[in-house]
Amino acid sequence: MGQVVLNVNRLTFRKQIAKGAVVIAQSTNNPNAPGNDDELAEFVAAQAAFEAANTDWEAIRSTAKAKTAERKRAFMVWKAKLKALAAKTESVTGGKLAAVLSTGLELRSAASPPQPLAAPMDVHVATNGAPGMSKLDWTPLAGAVSYLVESCADPIIPDGWAQIATPTKAACTVNGAEPGKKRWYRIAGVGALGQGPWSNPAARPVM
Repeated sequence: MGQVVLNVNRLTFRKQIAKGAVVIAQSTNNPNAPGNDDELAEFVAAQAAFEAANTDWEAIRSTAKAKTAERKRAFMVWKAKLKALAAKTESVTGGKLAAVLSTGLELRSAASPPQPLAAPMDVHVATNGAPGMSKLDWTPLAGAVSYLVESCADPIIPDGWAQIATPTKAACTVNGAEPGKKRWYRIAGVGALGQGPWSNPAARPVM
C-alpha cells in the first residue's frame, strides 16, 4: 500500500466498525475504483465478523459488570452476617480463646508492648567545610521517633554535656566546634518509653 492510509489504530472498536461501514457504502459500485469487487467482498465479510465479535464482547462485558456488582453486594451481606455471628460467638463463649478458636473464628491479637530502645550505633562525625559546623549520622533505631544530640569539649566530665539538637532522622548538622579543638558528640533515641541509652561518644576531626 502506497499513499492510502487507514487511520484506525487510535479509534475505538465502535468507531472502527463505523469507519468500515462508511468504506463499504462508498466503495460499493464506485466507478472511481473499478476492479476491487473481490477485495471489497472479502472486507464486507470481515466487517460482519468484526461486528459480530464486538457485539458478543460488549454483551459479555455488560454481563461481567453486572456479575461483579452482584458479587460485591453478596460479599457485603456475607461480611455483615459473619460479623453478627462473631459477635454472638464472643458473647456465648465469653471471649475465651480455646472456645472461640474451636468455631473457626479468631481473636484479635494483643498489641505488642513497646520495647526499650538500644543505644545508637555507628555514630560518625565529619566536617562539612564550614568553620564550626559538624555533620553527624548514625544507624537508625527501630521504634525511635526522634533523637537527642549532645556535645561537649571533654567526654570525661559528666556535667560537660549540653543538648544541641533534637532531629527526627538519623542525621543532622550542628554548629559549635572551635577550630583546632576536638568536639565530642553522643546520641540517644526517644521512643514510646522515653529516652534510651546514650551512644558511645564520637569525636569531630580537628580542623
